[in-house]
Amino acid sequence: MVVAALVAVLVTFAGERRADASPRPRLALHVEGGAPLELLPAEGGFVGSFDVMNGGEAPLVVSRIAVRGDEDEPRVPPRVSVRFTAPPSQASSTTSAATTATIAPGGTARVEVTWMPERAARVKQLFGHVVVTSNDEAAGELAVGIRAHIPRGPAIITEHVLSILMGLPLLGALVAFAMHVAGAKDDRPVRITALAVMALQCLLAAWLTTRFNADVTRDGGTDGLQFVEHAVWVRALRTEYFIGVDGISLPMVLLTSLVGFAGTVASFGRKRDVKAFFAAYFVFVTGLTGTFVAMDLLLFFVFLQVALVAAYFLVGAWGGARRDRAALKLVVMTSAGSAMLLVAFVALHVHSDRGFLVDGTIAEHTFSIPELTRVSYAAKKLTFFGLPFVKVVFTLAFVGFAILVPMFPLHTWMADAYAAAESPVAALIASSLVGVGAYGILRVLVSILPEGTRWASGAIVAFGVVNVVYGALCALAQDDVKRMVAYACVSHGGFALIGIGAMTPQGIAGAVVQMVTHGAIAAMLTLLVGALDERAHTRSLARFGGLAAEMPMFGALMLTSLLASLGLPGLAGFWGEALTLVGAFPSFRTLSCVAAFGLVVTAAFHLVAAQRLLFGVFPEAWRKDPYLEPFGGRFPELSFRELASVAPLVVIVVLLGLWPAPLLRMISSGVHDVATFISPAGPEQISRLP
Repeated sequence: MVVAALVAVLVTFAGERRADASPRPRLALHVEGGAPLELLPAEGGFVGSFDVMNGGEAPLVVSRIAVRGDEDEPRVPPRVSVRFTAPPSQASSTTSAATTATIAPGGTARVEVTWMPERAARVKQLFGHVVVTSNDEAAGELAVGIRAHIPRGPAIITEHVLSILMGLPLLGALVAFAMHVAGAKDDRPVRITALAVMALQCLLAAWLTTRFNADVTRDGGTDGLQFVEHAVWVRALRTEYFIGVDGISLPMVLLTSLVGFAGTVASFGRKRDVKAFFAAYFVFVTGLTGTFVAMDLLLFFVFLQVALVAAYFLVGAWGGARRDRAALKLVVMTSAGSAMLLVAFVALHVHSDRGFLVDGTIAEHTFSIPELTRVSYAAKKLTFFGLPFVKVVFTLAFVGFAILVPMFPLHTWMADAYAAAESPVAALIASSLVGVGAYGILRVLVSILPEGTRWASGAIVAFGVVNVVYGALCALAQDDVKRMVAYACVSHGGFALIGIGAMTPQGIAGAVVQMVTHGAIAAMLTLLVGALDERAHTRSLARFGGLAAEMPMFGALMLTSLLASLGLPGLAGFWGEALTLVGAFPSFRTLSCVAAFGLVVTAAFHLVAAQRLLFGVFPEAWRKDPYLEPFGGRFPELSFRELASVAPLVVIVVLLGLWPAPLLRMISSGVHDVATFISPAGPEQISRLP
């Protein structure tokens, strides 16, 4: 019996060895020059090829080659085709059809990829994958990344414009830091470099806007993104350097560039720590810009942390009174929010579906935001510590972004950091850093977790209404002009939350418009308050009066800013609030009415500030104030530098107030895509899309 059993075991193992030794095919893909495959111009289109190789000892049967995606979920632009061409050697490979082949051992078959865009194609870029399926079970389904660019100008600019936008301020930071380390005494070269860098960034952002096509949506096969740059970043983590812009992110990139330039002009005359200040300031601009263009969650998180660290040093090292407390509160609150975001991002990554990196490398999980939008987390019925996965992850990420909005009761860092920061830094905090909160909710939560957004929509609107009313009441009680503007930011952030929670195209459009227009208005107010503080060394409303007569130009610009901030029709601040309420009213009538009451309080504190600051009798005690002695006891009018820093913002606020069509046109495709995520077409669609 023992001998028989031993013989049986030996026979079994011998059979397994024979089975293992049986000939098998082995699929391999080869791209000359390395993946992804670059399609080159040829006969009105773009063509490229790669090889399918059989490195095994049995025939390789390729049952399918196809461009990844389908009509319901397009991943590439129209008119992309793939087919086998004549093999190099008929003896080693036999092609049976355009998309199938049988490849002999050691043989090779060539695949040709063609993109024939229409003459007036809206989509100017192609990024995607060709998937190869065969009888090699060990290899599974393999892919080759493909890409192409329709020329729109110099290749170095059109293909890398977003990297240049981020790289310019970073280059300025490196120059300033190098001069600081070298011990250079003259600060003038740093100032000139700073001004040139930010002016060039603004020009590049304007060029980007002129080349942006507002008709490109996800249906075009590029996930609605333009000016995409896509490369493997950290292969071990399956994360990529993936950046691009759409109708939601482009306005924020423009705003960051414009406010960054205005702040640089305002800082041109600074005397203390010029090199170190500009180095930190430019890192802040780079981090903010990167956050708005990142399409990979890990890349998004890294850029956000860069911005937050730079903000901490800018507030803590160069802030005013109580800067240490303000910087500490800033870092504690935002670090807590960042920790929640990181946990949420990792959870989304771990439970994502199998996919491919840009070069075709298999990725069991992904950080790519467009890929994560295709994952149905709700259908997986996952749990997180025994609780519903979607609800827990949504809550973690929402709280992380809500700190930046800033949302009550997580808003306490805002007033202290804003009041302590120098005016150029405070302008970026009030415009772009605060904008990251609402932008992150739209980009990550609404797009990736629409079920969670629908579940929490009522709470989001309720928190937004609380923000509107609470922020307005707090602003009304302030004597410090700068803290009043900080609470105005809290109040206006509430309208962005209301628009997002409304889940309608009008509400989402209102949220985006509010982010952009309020950012420009808050930056304008901040720079004007900074100019006043430089003269009077106080921001107390109780000490002012009649400044419109003393400083007519300042008075006109400050009045325009205050009226725009309160939402006066004809100025930019009106449109975001109006669209938000229009979008929210059908589903949240009571809350919309309460938010409208907040507008009354908002108007009250702006008009009170205007009356106390600009009109009435000028206090004669100022005539003997030591700070005004060099000016004969009078407040000097705005200097050319101060006027130059504010003027671009004033033009934007007035033009968008009278003619908002360019902004609404720019964001239309992005709003359409986000609204489709939250309310797809069907019987349960929340509202009809335009």
